[in-house]
Parts: sequence; structure tokens; C-alpha cells
Amino acid sequence: MGDTVGYWPLVVLLIGIAAVILQIVVFRIQAFIALVLSAILVAMIVTSGITAALLKSVVLPYHSICIYMAIGYGSMTVSWMNDSAFWVVSEMSGFTVPQPLNSWTPTLAIMPVLGLIQALLFSFILPLV
Repeated sequence: MGDTVGYWPLVVLLIGIAAVILQIVVFRIQAFIALVLSAILVAMIVTSGITAALLKSVVLPYHSICIYMAIGYGSMTVSWMNDSAFWVVSEMSGFTVPQPLNSWTPTLAIMPVLGLIQALLFSFILPLV
């Protein structure tokens, strides 16, 4: 029994790595579904349903809100001409079509990555378990 105590830090480390990988996988699933469907709301509902079923069998070392933050940030990864948000920003700001392609699309390429980093940091700094 004394020999198994030395393995606990390794087990805790592996659980933490698996939890981080889960956030990244959920983020990428959401981004892929949003890209394929071009409907962010539908993609969020589908990914949340998949994730909710997955979380029933997993015990996370942090609050599940970090997973749903990753889903939310994953929904912002792609904003192209087939996205309604692209046209709302373009028309409301008075841009021509090339201007939001040069400003809005790169901004939405950076924001979700920073948001995923935020969700990962929250899962370690504020686990809320």
C-alpha cells in the first residue's frame, strides 16, 4: 500500500492533462461544426449536447463552465462572408466588403484563441470545484 502513494501525483497530473485536452477538443469540435454549418447557434447547441453527454461520465477537476466557455469561444473562430455577423459588422459600420475581410476576420481569428487560453487559465487558477 505504501508503494501506491508515490503514483498519486502522476495520476493528478494525467487527470489535469486530460481535462485540458477535453477543453481543446470541445473548442475544435465547436469551431468545425460552426464552419461547416455556418450557423453558430445551431453549432453551439449541437456541441453543448455532445459535451453534456460526455460530461456525465467524466469527473472534472474544475467547474464545467470552463468547458462551456471553450464552446462559446470556439463559436467565434470563423467569420467569413457566409456568416451573418460578418454582414452585421460590415453594414453597421459602413465598410466596403474588403474592409471587414481585412479587419473583422483577423480579429475573430485572434479572439477565440485568447478566450481558450482564458478558459484554460480559469480551470487552473479558479477551479470552483
